[in-house]
Amino acid sequence: MNPVLYARIAGLAYLAIFILAIGANFGVLEGMLVRGDAAATLANITAHETGFRLAIAALFLVLFADLIVAWAFYVLFSPLAPKLTGLTMLFRVAYTISHIPFVVLLVIALRAATSDASLFAAPDVAAYELIRAHSAGFTYTLLFFGVHLVLLGVLALKTRGLPAILAVLITLAGVGYLLDGFGILLVPDLFAAIPLLGVLVVIVPALLGEGLLTLYLLIRGVDARRWSEAPVSS
Repeated sequence: MNPVLYARIAGLAYLAIFILAIGANFGVLEGMLVRGDAAATLANITAHETGFRLAIAALFLVLFADLIVAWAFYVLFSPLAPKLTGLTMLFRVAYTISHIPFVVLLVIALRAATSDASLFAAPDVAAYELIRAHSAGFTYTLLFFGVHLVLLGVLALKTRGLPAILAVLITLAGVGYLLDGFGILLVPDLFAAIPLLGVLVVIVPALLGEGLLTLYLLIRGVDARRWSEAPVSS
């Protein structure tokens, strides 16, 4: 097993996730949704139908890439700590699977806004609420992803498969996702009242932890000598 190869595969898949997810969510979907105005949202979708379709396709590709990352990490770390690796990747797969229905909501929103508008009593309201439901649902699926990142940080520290500082940043990113999801659930107005809080709790840790992880995997890979040593206990 060539650990550098699987590290690069994970890095490339992670890079694809960054590009596709940011492009779809912030480049397209955020621009389509007009807060509090269902009619304007519907008009945006119909005026930019191709872009909306491409955004949905990109999100499905993100799900594919997430599974590739889980597979590559499993192959990479399981020789060092099989049980912890299995648990860590199980949470990433759980996140990916739980996200699928919310991407499908966007497909239904597209149908409400275009060809099947006659099937909905209020197609503009249906499309608007479905897009909002996708956004809210995605936040809660990230709870599984947050646990995955925390476990990945612990796994990296336990196996010494990644630098300790990077493992800590990954763990902090996971904690940020958990605080965001449970914070919105338990104190719904908190992040709305303090917009900067979301940036500091979620976006900054995610960019540092996951961004540096992606760069490290692509540029450095991993230290192959670590994989030639005696395996760590599971």
